[in-house]
Amino acid sequence: PIAYIVGVFAGLRTYTYLSSDIINQIKASQIDFGADPFMIFNSMVLFIGTISGLMYFFFSREHTGFTGSLSRIGIYFLMISFGASFGFNVMGRISLLIGRFSSLIEYNDNSYSYGTSWMLVLIIIILALWYFMSGKSSTQKI
Repeated sequence: PIAYIVGVFAGLRTYTYLSSDIINQIKASQIDFGADPFMIFNSMVLFIGTISGLMYFFFSREHTGFTGSLSRIGIYFLMISFGASFGFNVMGRISLLIGRFSSLIEYNDNSYSYGTSWMLVLIIIILALWYFMSGKSSTQKI
């Protein structure tokens, strides 16, 4: 009975997974030729990038000839997409840093008793004490 229940629910989950995730991704990568030319070009680039990226991970056939050139194009698409996602990550972190600096500048005012300046001096003193109390120098041999 347990095997029957596991089998039934695995089959039901497979159907819902296929209908919700995989089919929606296939529909999103199709080319709509009724749209404006920029959207058609964008869809074709997405389609070529998807096919060439999948061809790069297709290891059942040697990457020579047409398959090799298509997989090299896939490598370029993957490098560009990973670089863009890393760039967006760095840009988001820089944005958070700018927000933190603006709030620190706001709290460095007479109405806040120059809290940022006092905390900066306190942090420098703590770090200096920590460095000198540890007794380690950067010129020690390992």
